[in-house]
Amino acid sequence: RPTIEAEGSGFPEMKAMLFGKVLFNFLTLRVLVSKAIALALGVGAGLPLGKEGPNVHLAACIARVVDPKFFAKRVESSHGAHGAGGSGVGSAVSKLLLAATSVGVA
Repeated sequence: RPTIEAEGSGFPEMKAMLFGKVLFNFLTLRVLVSKAIALALGVGAGLPLGKEGPNVHLAACIARVVDPKFFAKRVESSHGAHGAGGSGVGSAVSKLLLAATSVGVA
């Protein structure tokens, strides 16, 4: 097992991150690569895998890999301003995760 974080759909972890729980272990390049390879092999083998959850997780991993400093700066400077609808620095991270998850679903 290369990464435990790549197991499952990843959708519950994305929901937790949208509501303010910081889980950076679930958004690494290692998780992205292992999940992408596993999904490609699983779908190629004909396994019935979900569409939305894994794509949401992959999209959020890509967003974190593209700009990791954005997440680090925003989480360090936010003090309780979480949620997709909040008006604070922490809500910027939530909005980026929300956009990444909606791209993964679409």
